[in-house]
Amino acid sequence: MVTTVRIARLIALVANRIVLTVYVWAVKLWEWPGLLADERPRFVVDEIVAPARGDTYAIVVKYAKFGLDDGVAELVAALARQGVNVILVCNGQPRPEQLERLRADAHRVLVRRNIGRDFGAYRAATLLLEREGLVPDRLLYFNDSVIYLDGPELDRLIAALLMSTAGMLGAFENHETRHHLGAFTFAHSADVVADPAVRRFWRRYRAYSLRPHAILRGEIRLTTLVKSRGHRLDVVYSAQRLASALQQLPASELAGLWRYLPSRIRGREAVGGPDSPILRDSLIDQLMASFMNSNQAHYGFGLFYRVLKAPIVKKDLLGRGVYLEHQCLRILDDLPPATAQAVVRLLANRGRPVRLRGLYRFRYRNGLI
Repeated sequence: MVTTVRIARLIALVANRIVLTVYVWAVKLWEWPGLLADERPRFVVDEIVAPARGDTYAIVVKYAKFGLDDGVAELVAALARQGVNVILVCNGQPRPEQLERLRADAHRVLVRRNIGRDFGAYRAATLLLEREGLVPDRLLYFNDSVIYLDGPELDRLIAALLMSTAGMLGAFENHETRHHLGAFTFAHSADVVADPAVRRFWRRYRAYSLRPHAILRGEIRLTTLVKSRGHRLDVVYSAQRLASALQQLPASELAGLWRYLPSRIRGREAVGGPDSPILRDSLIDQLMASFMNSNQAHYGFGLFYRVLKAPIVKKDLLGRGVYLEHQCLRILDDLPPATAQAVVRLLANRGRPVRLRGLYRFRYRNGLI
């Protein structure tokens, strides 16, 4: 009986792999003509809204089908306040009222076909800057796969991205497959922007819409390349910075942080007892182990927000089954209630993986969405 079950599982695994391979190649063949046409990026709209100030730029990607309740408009305004020239790249044609609000603080607005997700937009804007001979002192990248929480902490995040001397600085890092910096928020120095190998990467990158392609051939390959070229990497909300902050807390507060961990981890009870260095070290070890070898922006969200005040909320926290609505509200309970409710409603509107059927189930289980 056990052997039969194992054989059935093996057959299902092989069948899934075959179907996945066929699906991926079908998508690539379908998208190939569009990629060829966009080899030299083309834009439906290319408007310089305001003259450039200074030598720092940010490429901010907005998917036209998403509304403006994710903090992107506030992000653009915060960047402008710190003297950053914002290049807003819209994947798809936004509604006029959305575009008008976004362009108020932008240096330049680019509207393009939605080719290749956020990394395709990064490529298009980066190559445009190269074509125009611009090598910014600091080039920042943002996309709208996260919610940006407006306020002093967002200003501090932007300042950190601008002031760092690292060749590549990310808001978060990821150890889930291969180590890399998250593509939703990162910055490059002038040395990295001008590096021939990095420029070659952007020119050669094929902007397929497949999520695994964007991760493996996009953000992972870019991080690996920057490291291999000898540029220094750093992270704003790093595990070591979080650990240092945890070291300053008494055992009672460390144990209290347990309620901000994901559901799959909270079932493991923290050890208790009188405050002591041994107890505190044990609690810190358990807290850090809960997210260290995973996607830290997902599984470390509660800790990074509560301890380091990271102003970034991944939009798929519910969709990936990491948290539930009431747990997100618990983490965000220091925000005004209306703001916290709006954030969690935005997360909930994306749905969660229950009762998936057909092609959607296949795509979800294989990481295609």
